[in-house]
Amino acid sequence: MHREKNIRRLQAACEMILEMAAGNYSFRVDRSGEDDILEVLLALLNLMAEHNKEALFHRGYVNPHKSYNYIRQEAIILDRHGTILGHTPALVHMLGDDELVGLPIRRLIEIRSLAHWDRAFAEIIEGHLEHAAVPVEFSVPGELVFAPLCVVSRLAHSGNFLLGFIMPETLPLENPGQFPGEGPVSDSDAREAELMQKVYDFVLMHHEGPFPKIRVLARMFATNEFKLKTGFQHHFRTSIYQLYNEQRLKKAFLLIRYSKKALKDIAYTVGFTTYSNFSRAFKIKFGCGPGEIPRPRFGQ
Repeated sequence: MHREKNIRRLQAACEMILEMAAGNYSFRVDRSGEDDILEVLLALLNLMAEHNKEALFHRGYVNPHKSYNYIRQEAIILDRHGTILGHTPALVHMLGDDELVGLPIRRLIEIRSLAHWDRAFAEIIEGHLEHAAVPVEFSVPGELVFAPLCVVSRLAHSGNFLLGFIMPETLPLENPGQFPGEGPVSDSDAREAELMQKVYDFVLMHHEGPFPKIRVLARMFATNEFKLKTGFQHHFRTSIYQLYNEQRLKKAFLLIRYSKKALKDIAYTVGFTTYSNFSRAFKIKFGCGPGEIPRPRFGQ
């Protein structure tokens, strides 16, 4: 029974690692309350996910791994025989034919798409459907294929039909990674962002002992105090000490909830010099004192 439980806990740990590898830093492993090395591993995985989430998403957005697209619409007007009566100007360039008016639409469609088109257009003409999405590919010069999302529908109060084209269109940017309205990123700005990220990582990795003064921190990262404070505030919308205090209180919460350490030892471990200061800061952050957090009874 105990072995089966350990296997389930290991499977949960593996699942969390895979979730983090896929970019999901909100996934958390349920704790079991056991007092063993596996429980320590699960606690560390949860803590790592929390740190990664804050490090990557501090700017308030998630990378969608795709460019944002604008939708472009074009259209062709057809009679009931499928002859082109009119079209939007851009289609001349897209389909590579200056004289589209008067052409049968079937002449522009790839052979392998004709069966889909004939079936859908017949349904519309006979009145069985008001509109239909059709997977159609068009031949363009250079032996290429143009395959937009096509929707054919009947025009109201008319015997004609509308073939609409819907295409995603990426907004062209002057520089890769630059959003509209933003100027180019200078070398000095890039260096500052890289430096602030290093400071941020240092804060996250500082687990024990007193945190260095701003003056000492500035010397460690070869900058001055003013640039360090203003640059960090600009990039992360918080101060260095606010971030440090936030992180050590979160660590204290996990230690209280999932370890057997005495509360005073936990306070000193996370960098507080007195228990009273720790208790006050903890209550402000979590709304309750350290002694009010339920602690599991290990060994039962």
